[in-house]
Amino acid sequence: MNKIKSIVGLVILLFVCSSVMKEKENESIVRSYYDAYNQKDYTTLDSLVSDNVVLKEMGYTVIQSKKAFIDLVEWGEVFNAKNELKKLSREKGKIVAFELEHSDRIDFLYGEPIKTKTTFTIEHRKITIIEVELIDFDQEKMTKKNNLFHDWIGKNHTVSSAVINQLNRSGGEAFKEAMELYRDAQ
Repeated sequence: MNKIKSIVGLVILLFVCSSVMKEKENESIVRSYYDAYNQKDYTTLDSLVSDNVVLKEMGYTVIQSKKAFIDLVEWGEVFNAKNELKKLSREKGKIVAFELEHSDRIDFLYGEPIKTKTTFTIEHRKITIIEVELIDFDQEKMTKKNNLFHDWIGKNHTVSSAVINQLNRSGGEAFKEAMELYRDAQ
């Protein structure tokens, strides 16, 4: 009987140790993600996300592939995007990051960094889902500036809204050019 209790205890201990090791590994993956994102290290990012990585913002699916994800990071690079990791925690088997998002585009449209809660789902050592929730976000403030900007573009700039809203490097460059022209005109 003691032998059975010892074996059961050993199995439980191994399971707990395995779970803790997996959580630590997942935290390490997320930390590596932030380092690679901020350095625009595309090789490392490519190795950290799955081929079908999904990015959701406020419940809406924004992208659904590694190529679209890398395009989005390149788009962010145009705006000097940086995500400042403030805290990591765990919720229901997922890694949750609290961060501040900084970029020239965010400064232009919002005037201050955006606080987010970003939840990472990791399977087979790859990030498969990134879910972003905005914290204390004033949607009306962002929408007002965005609408003024797009109205101005429609009247004063040859680039179309469809081009500047593409989530890739060329869309980012077109947006940034229009943003600079808008600032100069004000």
